[in-house]
Amino acid sequence: MVLSDLIAALQARWKQQLAVLLLVLGLVALWTAVSTKQYTGIATLLFDDQATDPTDALANTGRPFDMAQMINTQADIIKSDGVARMVIETERLDTQAETLFGRQPANTDRMSWMVAALLKNLTVEPGRSSNTLAINYESPDPVMAARIANAFATAYSGAQLALRVDPAKTYTKWFEERTRDVRDKLEQAQTALGAFQQAHGFTDEGTMAGDSSRLSELSAQLAQAEANSADVRSRAGTQAAFSTDVQQTQVIQQLRAAVSGQTAKIADMATTLGPRHPQYVAAESELAALRARLGEETRQAQASLNVERTAADRRRAELQGLVDAQRGRMVQQATARNQMLVLQRDVESARTAYDNVTQRLSAMRLQAELPRTNVRQLDRAPVPLVPTSPNVRLRLLLGFVFGLIVAVALAGWLEWMRPRTRSADGIRDATGATMVEAVDFRDSSIMPMLRRAA
Repeated sequence: MVLSDLIAALQARWKQQLAVLLLVLGLVALWTAVSTKQYTGIATLLFDDQATDPTDALANTGRPFDMAQMINTQADIIKSDGVARMVIETERLDTQAETLFGRQPANTDRMSWMVAALLKNLTVEPGRSSNTLAINYESPDPVMAARIANAFATAYSGAQLALRVDPAKTYTKWFEERTRDVRDKLEQAQTALGAFQQAHGFTDEGTMAGDSSRLSELSAQLAQAEANSADVRSRAGTQAAFSTDVQQTQVIQQLRAAVSGQTAKIADMATTLGPRHPQYVAAESELAALRARLGEETRQAQASLNVERTAADRRRAELQGLVDAQRGRMVQQATARNQMLVLQRDVESARTAYDNVTQRLSAMRLQAELPRTNVRQLDRAPVPLVPTSPNVRLRLLLGFVFGLIVAVALAGWLEWMRPRTRSADGIRDATGATMVEAVDFRDSSIMPMLRRAA
């Protein structure tokens, strides 16, 4: 059969082909009508990657954050048994489990069976190049499909908040106990430091500075006293009577002048008077009296110088004792101060630990009271109007293609079973002769007879 005869045959048998096509489409429509319809409820969640936890100290430290990995993790959480159990409890699906999921198999846990059946119809799809998750739930009931999809979104939001808040509450209790411990240690360290300062006289930070100043003053006074003592000792030596301090005394100088004058006077008298002369004897008696008085005054001046030397030595000894005592006190205070520094470091360490624990406790308390997370339900699942299964458009399109193929095949089969020559090419192929003229009988009166003969 040549191609022109086949095309002519298809054109001639168009009614048969149309009938076959309509029959196939009718069967597809009937199949679609009797098929169980599945509706899909779609709820969308949005993850805000700009939202940060106000209690997280590491929120702004520039640490790497993989949003795609986080969204995939959250998708696994949505499909977890825990979220499914929350949906069953909040929506009370156990009261209509047989209607929704069919008959429960024998020897199975009812909750586990309902969870498996519920998750079987659930799919979670991350959005392309976006921070969204689509929660899809299929059900023969469109209302139930939307209801359970929204229930999964709500249950996941609650689970996400619980995953953040519950550990914070647990840590809050631990930090409260830890806070009491570090506060007790801080109080003990402060008490020990206060008792030590009171016992050793550390009233303020200027104690050591005052003691150092006092030691400097005492050292200066001791140096001056030692110089004075050495000077007095040198002036009050074995020849104290001939020392400058004694010889330069006004009374002694006057007495020495008087002795010199009286001696000169006796020398003059000796030239004119004899040693037994009353005037000469009186002059010598007066000279002896002056010398006796000079000796007495010299002894008194020497005694006064000895007293001054004794006082200077005593003053030097006293200052030496004070300096030694002050040095000993400062050595003791230096040792005590080192011990006090250790106690102060203990107090500072205890205070630092207390501040750190109280800061973390405050952060945990805030995190335990956070009202929301970084996930929000962007779209609530509406009640679907068009079923997602079966796909009517796809079935009709496939039915049309299949019906068209069947119609063409049927027409070709009928033409092959009873072949006819319908074109000049067909005549030439069948007889080998060339057609000279063609007569059109379609509008003639013999056309019905030709159709009956055919």
